[in-house]
Amino acid sequence: MPTFAESSVPVDNILARRREPPRPLTIITSEDSALRHPPIADCARYDQLRTFDAAA
Repeated sequence: MPTFAESSVPVDNILARRREPPRPLTIITSEDSALRHPPIADCARYDQLRTFDAAA
């Protein structure tokens, strides 16, 4: 049979969640802040940064 301390853990978790501050609202961004040119990956640059030891 569980002891009092073992059975109170779920209750403690529920009470702790109620004390947490409410989550912030989702921020809606405007189209002005959207990327005008998507980033382009330069895989060759990253390959140059790697050493021969890292490639093995």
